Amino acid sequence: MCDGQKSLSEILKDYDSDSQKVILEFLGNLRQIGAVCFTKEKNPREFPDLVLDPQLQSVHFELTSRCNMRCRHCYQESYLRQPTDLTFEEIQKLVREMRKLQVEKIGISGGEPFMRPDLFEIIRIIEENEIAISSILTNGLSLNNKVIEKLLKCQGQLSLFVSLDGMKPEAMKLRGFGPDQCEQVFNRLIGNIQNAVKAGIPIMINTVVTKDNVVNICQMYDWLKEMEVIGWRIALPKLAGSFTKHQSEFALPREKVFEEYLKIIKRHLETENWKNNNFRLQIEHFFRVEVFENLEILPPTAFVCDYEGKRQSCCIKPNGDVTPCPLYIDLVVGNLRKQSLESIWYSKTMQQIKDIRICDVKGCQFCHLSWLCATGCRANAIFLHDSREAPDDDACAAVKFFIDQVAPMLRENGIKLPEIQERR
Repeated sequence: MCDGQKSLSEILKDYDSDSQKVILEFLGNLRQIGAVCFTKEKNPREFPDLVLDPQLQSVHFELTSRCNMRCRHCYQESYLRQPTDLTFEEIQKLVREMRKLQVEKIGISGGEPFMRPDLFEIIRIIEENEIAISSILTNGLSLNNKVIEKLLKCQGQLSLFVSLDGMKPEAMKLRGFGPDQCEQVFNRLIGNIQNAVKAGIPIMINTVVTKDNVVNICQMYDWLKEMEVIGWRIALPKLAGSFTKHQSEFALPREKVFEEYLKIIKRHLETENWKNNNFRLQIEHFFRVEVFENLEILPPTAFVCDYEGKRQSCCIKPNGDVTPCPLYIDLVVGNLRKQSLESIWYSKTMQQIKDIRICDVKGCQFCHLSWLCATGCRANAIFLHDSREAPDDDACAAVKFFIDQVAPMLRENGIKLPEIQERR
């Protein structure tokens, strides 16, 4: 009935007066909640074709290989500063294909996405094709007033994930800057973040923990809240890309990091009305309210990539390479200059990765905790052991610490968790 091809009078003419009153009231209610709209001209509604399962729901899109930092932990070093980025025309065609595939959201990354001159044209194309932009990952150096103004003019409110590793200029050492550059770059970055927050742009801070910042990492909690960013995401660097050459300089024992994580979680839970405040805390393997709310005892047949909602997603590299996820850089399933996204997504190689189950990971088959971590990250297992069937040591250590130290604290603060029992 409401297909955009009939006027209100045309709809009502086939009904008696009592029925017309009911229909008008019904349509009025639908209009209030935004389910229907009234237009002056005919606007036939398009009904997309059904797509095959599993649907590709989200795409991590690395738009450019250009970057204005040289991060010592960058996992995709091999893709940076290459003259092979997809053109605007190629991206435009790709976004249209994503719409056909009913992709729901795109996360934009790089390199440094704001170094791409046509970024806002690409954002416009994505929005015109009714695909949500879940986030833009940036190092923040290009976030000047002109860029902020353009962000505010975008159709949807765009959230930025900005890299910041400490409260002092020395934090920029991890990002590849020398002693004579750190202070100037740090002050510029902090100013950009403050200006963006003041303008009303949601900013989430991304922090990588190293031996240089671990001592002061807990102090960042209150500092970031004072900056009025919307949240803080914390993780360890992965043993890939640049970090393989700088591990000895920045890596530290996991146990030391976990102890600091525990302090941060405790500080967060001490905050009045922490469940409903506007500051989101995400600590890799340890703390994420959205995960806790849906935490369940996973059976051995559960899909590994379902653990953090990655089974129905993929990553597109700057040159058009498609990988199962951003970290799975050693497995290029196809290239968009040679194949369609649809053929790559539904390929046997891609779906074999997405269909890995907990019971398929040989290194975790006899572990009594695999139901809780879902064997961790397969890409990280490759980084550590050169095998996707090996354990993810980072996840192993984290889950044990979570059960012993974090879970009791969470329960004391009203977070409902499944009864954690050892499955043997």
